[in-house]
Amino acid sequence: MKKTIIVVLVVFALVAGFLAGCKTEAAEETTAAAEETTAAETTAAEETTAAEVNLEDVTIGYVCKILDNPWFRPVTDSMQAVIEGYGSKLIAVDAKMDPELYVSSIDNLIGQGVTVMVLTPPDQTLSRVSVDKCEAAGIPVIAYADPLIEDGVKIAPVGELDGYQSGFLCGEALANYVKDNNILDGIDIETTGLATITTLSVSQFVPRTDGSIDGWKSVLPDYPESQYFTNDTKTSLTEEAYDSMNALITANPDIKTWFVLSANDESEVGAARALEVAGLDKTSYLYALGGYLAKDEWKKDFSCIVGALYIGAASHGEFMGETVMEWVKSGEVPFQEYIKEGDLFGTYPFTGVLVTPEDYQEIMGPDAG
Repeated sequence: MKKTIIVVLVVFALVAGFLAGCKTEAAEETTAAAEETTAAETTAAEETTAAEVNLEDVTIGYVCKILDNPWFRPVTDSMQAVIEGYGSKLIAVDAKMDPELYVSSIDNLIGQGVTVMVLTPPDQTLSRVSVDKCEAAGIPVIAYADPLIEDGVKIAPVGELDGYQSGFLCGEALANYVKDNNILDGIDIETTGLATITTLSVSQFVPRTDGSIDGWKSVLPDYPESQYFTNDTKTSLTEEAYDSMNALITANPDIKTWFVLSANDESEVGAARALEVAGLDKTSYLYALGGYLAKDEWKKDFSCIVGALYIGAASHGEFMGETVMEWVKSGEVPFQEYIKEGDLFGTYPFTGVLVTPEDYQEIMGPDAG
């Protein structure tokens, strides 16, 4: 009897084990099948999302503060090439530094039903109205070069130059040039002046200016601040920079050696023209930010611009073109990983590289012209 019970128990155990194994295999197969189904559904969902965006129906609007400009023209051309490469369309509008034209251009592009709006405002006080108009129309907005900003807070994603660092590099480089060439040796310091020409209404230019002064001070901390001069222009165009530098020269006739830093290439070239007319270009030294105009100055027999921070305009346009098209395809707001404390959106920081009349052709390549 006991033997019979033992046999029955053994058989029962074997059967139970077999059934458990079957259940385990079945569960694993069910789990695997579920995972495959989930993966298939995810892939299908992604394909459906991608299919919903017909890139041939996409139009990107771009309102540029001054499209007919040696910097913004190649930016826009390369942006257009990228966007058209996706089968989409770019409509670029020149606001001509006119606030009213800028706002009406936004309205016009909204009326044309653009998919994404790219904006370079002529004045940061237009930031809120720019964003409000686009949001009311349900159009995503991104800034380039000059941020859309309110009370110091970025209210839209932006791709812009790291202003402070760029300015610092220029100021540091000019000061090093002065130091390495012993330009201050043996001359009365009061016959020299450090001029910074900027446009303080453009928020991007403020850190450039602050950085350039700090960069200069890092190398020449003993240079007297009594010899510092900052001129604020309205538009940062070459003509206004010329007038600004000319006014400084006229107001300070004892200064025969000028060191000039500016927020952009246009201002630097305007300052150079004023120094040439005054006959002070041979004893003055300038550093440009951008390099897109400085390169043409270096093709001449002489230029008082001794260096520049080169920033590739075409590469900026390509990057912004890819950025907006990725936004269209994915729906993910750009530059979120770059959000700084206090901002609502991220800033992608462009940078540049220092060039001189001796090495600009090698470094700039085709951009050297």
